[in-house]
Amino acid sequence: MEKRHAVRRKTWNVNPYASSYMHKHFQAELTRLKENEWADRAEWERECKERLAKDWEEREKKLTANVRAERDSEVEQLMQRLEAEGNRLKADLEREAQERAKYC
Repeated sequence: MEKRHAVRRKTWNVNPYASSYMHKHFQAELTRLKENEWADRAEWERECKERLAKDWEEREKKLTANVRAERDSEVEQLMQRLEAEGNRLKADLEREAQERAKYC
């Protein structure tokens, strides 16, 4: 018969208070990492909001400039049409006045 040898397990000489200390240490480390993560996320969100606000303001300025340019262009075209209409009516009235002057 074969003789089986008993397997002896190693036991570590561990300070019983060390695991409690390590647990507290790792908990503190996790808490610090989470706080840093939240701070980084808050900073990132603030930067994104600032960038979006800046982009929005730039778009608003461009749109305002475009609307003003279109409005000015339309006003200028309307003024030209009214001026042309006024000149045409003035010419018609002068022609009518000349025709009446011929018959009087």
